[in-house]
Amino acid sequence: MRTGYTGGMARWDFSPSGYARVVLVTVVGTTVCTVLGLFAVSYTTQFMADALPRMLSFLAATILPAFIAGPVFYYFSSKLRDLAIAHQRLAIVASQDSLTTCLNRGAFVTLVDAYLNQVNSPQEGQRIAPRHRRRSL
Repeated sequence: MRTGYTGGMARWDFSPSGYARVVLVTVVGTTVCTVLGLFAVSYTTQFMADALPRMLSFLAATILPAFIAGPVFYYFSSKLRDLAIAHQRLAIVASQDSLTTCLNRGAFVTLVDAYLNQVNSPQEGQRIAPRHRRRSL
């Protein structure tokens, strides 16, 4: 019996730093390029009388995007993933003290301000009681 198994798609990480996004962008991008190539070829070859040139055109419209668009989409999406990972690391370095790994002053003030705004803002469905003004004598 396996413990901790959460299902099929729950293990895939589609966050900007996840590898599943790289695979998804590569597959979807290559598929879109192939479909657009087949659409263009079917439109331009509809008036061809010979079957062999038409078949070769469809073959080229199917194979070329896989060999050109696939690696291009993989390269750029993996570089975007590397940038997302570097951004996460930079955010941690910028918000923590390097010796104690506690929040630095800027991160602490931002965190406290966000908490105070959350506490002071009315929750959904609650009404704010009007504040009465004091009369000056």
